[in-house]
Amino acid sequence: MAKLKTSFFCQNCGQNYAKWVGQCSACKQWNTVVEEVLEAPEKKAWKAGSSGVKKANKPLKIGEISTETEVRLDTLNQEFNRVLGGGLVPGSLVLPAEPKSIHEDVQVHDEDEQRDDEHKADTVS
Repeated sequence: MAKLKTSFFCQNCGQNYAKWVGQCSACKQWNTVVEEVLEAPEKKAWKAGSSGVKKANKPLKIGEISTETEVRLDTLNQEFNRVLGGGLVPGSLVLPAEPKSIHEDVQVHDEDEQRDDEHKADTVS
């Protein structure tokens, strides 16, 4: 459940405060500042498709599941291929999260140089 946002308002003059104060600094009245819950914005539903109709995902029977394998590009690194499930899928984006050494970075660039122009990959470091 989301945390409710509250603010403090003087009942006499309407001055707004982030936290409770005993005396309103605007009208100098004592004990007129009270806490009020701010109206939470309504959560918007996910955007429906262009037709405006939401489609529900339906479970598939095991026999209906496609077992076609994606064409994968060999990275020339056996461990990296294993982690990627057999290599890079064309058009995919891979963001390695582990820190890497300079040597590994150079190795990736060297392997990329060995590929033909059709299978080049962009690397960002």
